[in-house]
Amino acid sequence: LTEKMRLITGKVSLPEILELSRKYQVSTTEYLAAVYLFSLMQIRQQDSKSRKEKSILRLEIPVNMRKVYPSRTMRNFSLFTSIDIDLKLGNYTFSDILKKTHHSLQIQKDEKELSRQVSRNVRGELNPVVRIIPLFLKDLYLAQLYSRLGERCYSGVLSNLGQIIIPERAQSRIRSFNFVLVPNNVMKKSITMLSYQEEMSINISSVIESRELERLFFTKLVEDGISVAVKEI
Repeated sequence: LTEKMRLITGKVSLPEILELSRKYQVSTTEYLAAVYLFSLMQIRQQDSKSRKEKSILRLEIPVNMRKVYPSRTMRNFSLFTSIDIDLKLGNYTFSDILKKTHHSLQIQKDEKELSRQVSRNVRGELNPVVRIIPLFLKDLYLAQLYSRLGERCYSGVLSNLGQIIIPERAQSRIRSFNFVLVPNNVMKKSITMLSYQEEMSINISSVIESRELERLFFTKLVEDGISVAVKEI
């Protein structure tokens, strides 16, 4: 582990990566999620120590629920989807991972599937037995549940804020936007992206020394014809 968080940012042309995603017939988020999983799989295959770890690679991706249920709230309003591949089933090509990523997200992002998650969460909140349990007991139980079924189940998190649009008169005063998800000792890396005007920023934050995942990730983009300007902060 490093003493502090490291951030590596890649700047890419938004029109280029949109055109590439259309070529693959997937969304940009689906394409980048597949690149992340493909890069992580390569590391597991190369490293004998990594191969002894759990065989499931799972990426967590938040969904902006405002697109499903319009809301003006400034509070976090999201649910989560996930894609996983099981390395015990054999080797995966990038095409295999991209196809699985695309279909998994399309199913999980369906309005009915998201509504089922919302209904399940609300039922838990309204359950009369749950409501009478003291808060400190709920906190203890949820903390234990999260330690088993939370971040430990994931190999990383990917969040795409999409395109930032601001009034034209303010554009001359803004050079760029960025945002970062802070990793921790359990989920050691996270990847975020957003677009402003003609540029997309892709940020990989990490608390470990190795830069191999970042190298493989951006190398894959270059191999697919995307020009990338990489900077470490």
